[in-house]
Amino acid sequence: MGARAEAAGPSRAVHDATDRLTMQWNTLPSGHVAGSLAVAMGIAGGVSWVTALFVVLAISMTIACIVGRYHYVADAVTGALLAGAVWLSIHR
Repeated sequence: MGARAEAAGPSRAVHDATDRLTMQWNTLPSGHVAGSLAVAMGIAGGVSWVTALFVVLAISMTIACIVGRYHYVADAVTGALLAGAVWLSIHR
């Protein structure tokens, strides 16, 4: 064997799946989710149909980031939490 032992069994399968199914970049938190939700929250209180449109777009972007394998669910959740925390800190 080489300098490092290769993983075997389930851990090897997880490693292989991660290599094939992700972009392998550090994406925590998701800036896509945080930014789109920040914009939607920033215009909240304005024209109701515009706010609703931006909320739908933010949710769509969140789903697309996960389905497109650009982010893990944890990345999207922390991005949403970050946007919510910033919004709360500004509007206190």
